[in-house]
Amino acid sequence: SLLAAFRLPTAGSILADGKDPFERMECTTDTMFVYENDMSEETVKVRSYIEIFARYRKSFDMTYAETLAARFSLPLDKKVNELSKGGRAALAIIIGLAAKASLTLFDEPHLGLDATARESFYEELLWAQKDHPRIFVLATCLLDEASHLFDRLLILQEGKLRFDEATDTFLQRAVKVTGPKEAVLKIGKNHEELACKELGDTRQALLFSHTGPFKAKETPGVRVERPTLQEVFIHLTREGSS
Repeated sequence: SLLAAFRLPTAGSILADGKDPFERMECTTDTMFVYENDMSEETVKVRSYIEIFARYRKSFDMTYAETLAARFSLPLDKKVNELSKGGRAALAIIIGLAAKASLTLFDEPHLGLDATARESFYEELLWAQKDHPRIFVLATCLLDEASHLFDRLLILQEGKLRFDEATDTFLQRAVKVTGPKEAVLKIGKNHEELACKELGDTRQALLFSHTGPFKAKETPGVRVERPTLQEVFIHLTREGSS
């Protein structure tokens, strides 16, 4: 909301393309912030609602918006306040993509969408980036589902930035090791153990390296695999983690 100039910082400063975006038209017309908002009093039709946004976004592509509406089965002649929650989410996504803003911010845009519609959104997001490259910021709780989209990962916890690096680089820090207890403990020495399970003499541990890529030597009887982004995120940010 600060980048989109919806509000002023209460402390510090924020820059978009090296400039303070607040009340600066060249910034605000080239920024699109998509978030869940109340459309219960929007009695205009979907097409008119989209056209309102098109007036204030210099790169808005109405033809593309109509193509997206067809893909998401969104009726352009229906009143906005008559749309389902999924329909309202699709409308916001359509506007966000069709605006073709250099900075496009999506805050949980998939709320209300079913699995098929979410997959359509991810596909369109990738096509949009290929067709008209720009910066997309996607805030989401569906990490595993959306992880293939991320070039860069930022993890915030309690108001502090814990990680800011390429997604592939981040994932190389973690391994999931399963095997005899003593062997697993030896592999995990000098690394953070984010989670573990034991059954008899078998131990499974989720290990994380804070110094760089995790390199585990091949050990007979031990299986080493890469965990999912969601597994790492959950255990790395749980209460009490370092």
